[in-house]
Amino acid sequence: MLLNLKSLYKFALDNDITKIVSLLLHEEIHFLYRQVIKFYSDSDCLGLMGEPELKLLQIYLDNVMNAIELSETLVNSSKSLPEEVEARLLNVKSEWLRFMNEEVAEEMGKLTKATKAFWLNEDNLRWYALRESHRRVILDSLEVPLKLLEINIFFSSPRIVLFSDRLAYLSGAQIVEYPLDLIWISSDIKETLKNKHREKLRFMISIITPEENLRCYTMNSEDKIVWVNELKRQVMKILKKEYTAKQPMYRYSSYRFSDKHAKYGGMEYYGMWKVGQIDGIGQLKGRDRLYRGELYRGDITGYGCMSRTLYGIETVYEGDFFDGKYNGYGKLKTSPSAGLTQQYFKYQGYFKDDKYSGFGTLTTSSYQYNGDFINDLKEGFGVVEDSINGVKYIGMFANDKKYGNGILITTNGTYYAGLFANDVLSNSAGGLAIFPSGIYYKGELTIDGPNGKGTFYYPEREIESESFELDDTNTKMSGHTMTGTFTGTWNNVRISNGSMAMNQHFNKVPILDLKINAERKWASIFSYFHQSVFGTSDISKIRSMDVKRIWNKIAIYISRAKRKEQLKSNNFEAKIAEFDDLSAAEICQSGFSLTTLSATSLKSSISDSKLSLNANPNGILNGDPLDNISVRSFSSIASREYDDDFMLNPSGGQSRTSPFRDLDIIPDFCITRLDKQGLALLREYLSEAFRNQHHPLHQLFEKLSSCFYSTYSCWKFTPNSILCEPAMNEWISIVSRIYTLVVTVMFPALPKDSTVVEGELLSYQTLLYPILMTQGIYSALFVLYASKCSKNDEIYRQRILICEKKTDENLIQLLDINRELIPIIKSSLYQEAIESLNRFKEKCCPSEMMKHINEAFELVDEASRQHDASFSIAADSLLELAILLIIKANIPQLGAEISLLEDLMQNDAYGGDYHSSTQNDYCLTTLKASYQHIISDNFFVNKIFDGGSP
Repeated sequence: MLLNLKSLYKFALDNDITKIVSLLLHEEIHFLYRQVIKFYSDSDCLGLMGEPELKLLQIYLDNVMNAIELSETLVNSSKSLPEEVEARLLNVKSEWLRFMNEEVAEEMGKLTKATKAFWLNEDNLRWYALRESHRRVILDSLEVPLKLLEINIFFSSPRIVLFSDRLAYLSGAQIVEYPLDLIWISSDIKETLKNKHREKLRFMISIITPEENLRCYTMNSEDKIVWVNELKRQVMKILKKEYTAKQPMYRYSSYRFSDKHAKYGGMEYYGMWKVGQIDGIGQLKGRDRLYRGELYRGDITGYGCMSRTLYGIETVYEGDFFDGKYNGYGKLKTSPSAGLTQQYFKYQGYFKDDKYSGFGTLTTSSYQYNGDFINDLKEGFGVVEDSINGVKYIGMFANDKKYGNGILITTNGTYYAGLFANDVLSNSAGGLAIFPSGIYYKGELTIDGPNGKGTFYYPEREIESESFELDDTNTKMSGHTMTGTFTGTWNNVRISNGSMAMNQHFNKVPILDLKINAERKWASIFSYFHQSVFGTSDISKIRSMDVKRIWNKIAIYISRAKRKEQLKSNNFEAKIAEFDDLSAAEICQSGFSLTTLSATSLKSSISDSKLSLNANPNGILNGDPLDNISVRSFSSIASREYDDDFMLNPSGGQSRTSPFRDLDIIPDFCITRLDKQGLALLREYLSEAFRNQHHPLHQLFEKLSSCFYSTYSCWKFTPNSILCEPAMNEWISIVSRIYTLVVTVMFPALPKDSTVVEGELLSYQTLLYPILMTQGIYSALFVLYASKCSKNDEIYRQRILICEKKTDENLIQLLDINRELIPIIKSSLYQEAIESLNRFKEKCCPSEMMKHINEAFELVDEASRQHDASFSIAADSLLELAILLIIKANIPQLGAEISLLEDLMQNDAYGGDYHSSTQNDYCLTTLKASYQHIISDNFFVNKIFDGGSP
């Protein structure tokens, strides 16, 4: 509080007015004098203070004494002063006395004189690289001996100097220096060194730095006390910690590695450290690369983002690392700044030692490939689509080329199937070519034309089947065939030794002889899933694991997924409000080395992981306290005259133990027994797991569904129905493998084969179809089935269009519907049945579709019972009601819907009957019979109304 200038002027009218000003501006003058003292001290260290400068400094110090004298005079005055004014004067006096007795003494005292003497007497100019005005010399090994333990016999121990912010020593012709905020003092001495230097053991000091461990020793215990205490004092001062506090194991600082460093020579690092090693989260910047993300025990290991230049192309990788290399799942792409479209590429998938390995998606300026890789080469099953000419290949690869069974599809709708070798369709037997005109060829062929023995099939007309065929799977064609030896091109075929057969019967859709086992497709996705979640791809080893351990690993995976998301949202930086050992340890222990996790419920393992790095608005990390972190585990050494707790314990300082207990609770359903209640809980859990982006089940199915969709969708033309069988087999294989290889591992009580649990059918279809049959999967399959049923559905469409133009009365006459059924048709329940059947087309899950079909027919039955309880609907009348129901519901491409629904409801591989219920059979058969009648020639009974005006 400032004194009132007018009052002070009256009070001290006989005193020097400048003394009063010095009181009014005390804070400003005090700050200025502190800066002056520091400047004089820094200059004196470098020998820049002469006699004139010292005289000027004395003038400043005399003014300080005047300020002290003024305060005393005013306080001791005979006139009484206000209490606050007196307190202000006493405070001013106290601050100036402390300035003279402590700050001036410290700045101009022993350290300044020792530093000045050091530089005046130093002849080795190499030390002058450290000559800075702010830097003080604390200890010199020439004065207090400190020697390196392991020195070549031909060299003497280097001179070691402790500065106020650096520890430095002269190594040959080079000064080696380390910042004190990255210095750790430890008692870590190897057993071999203890045995070898037993007599020096009591005097050893281990100084851990970012690049080396300096194992030193003193001549006696007194010197050791001096070095340890001064090291501690300066380190804690740099870290802005109390001298009596424990030595922090974790630090957050920047450092430039020397050029001789084996891994990071010349690179700059900013981030977290643990006992001399980069560890936690940080940023490494070099001449040709920049890394941001997790680090572990001195290595780029964990999750992060790296930008670097490879072969002149700037690339960005985001994903998993191990020992500085791309290892695990990640995304690699060229940077937009590259500006070279012909060199553009993007890869998302698995890596091993910087190379594509396992499943991945590679997109370049000319093509996109989904499939397997080994050592950067396409190897195994995959799908490649040329972005220039639109050609798609579905099949096997070897050594980066098409090799083995495959199907090649051109943009004009031509299909080539057979054995490929070195990117070329070989002329081995079993090849197939299907043309948009319906003509197809089976035999030896190449992409350009037939090349050997084979048969051409020329369809002319469709043969009427004795039984109704919903699709063209078994449709027969009448036409002629040509068999022989062929060469040339597809536009100009040359025939030798051939024969033509007229009026032959053959399949409309040829049979694909060379097929790829569905179990081989996307097998690497399952393999890498097991590896990343359970630590091994051997399913037998996984099944032999304890259930508790399996669920522990699943919880860990979820926690890692959350951590990765948080890291990315934080731009791969550690967001910590206050950096200390506890907060740093929590980050590190929830990182790469995480091995166990605590959970209190099944829900928490999905949505409330204890390792989440989500920060609250104040920046403090959320989560439970760490259970077992030891950041204060230190040991004593020979002498206890210095702070032995400050020394790091080699056993406690270097190990990283998990902060979490094993899982306390695992699911108590479907683990040891099956019941209806447990199945309900299982369905709820799986529904949530497949939706949760952090759960391994979600990430597994996301990859599988993406592969399936990219293979069988996004056509630029109407696809051929020959793909229906491989697509359906692949889908069934995907779902069955998810059940067999994953779900039954998590819930071992589930049977491998389908079974009935308390009257409820349980199979992989009943359990997983309601969850996994997404709109995207269904649409991909539906497009293929629409091609398969295109002829019947076109007839169906035209018939429905005719019926839509009719009034209800005209439609009843047109279809010759029994007049006794009119009250039922006009009832509200029948209208509800129409709405229920209409909702059928909005669903993609077989059980949901059957639910609406059953509901619609049940409403029709109920409507008939309400009309007349004694009225019994004949089979013909029921068919009439069903036909009108379909017409009113106006379901487009009903044939494709029914055909796809039947195939999805087929028996699973283990014999479980998904649609074994009588109700399902009855309703689906009725729906199919109604569709058959609609497309039959007998549909319009009263021809006079056909095409007539409404």
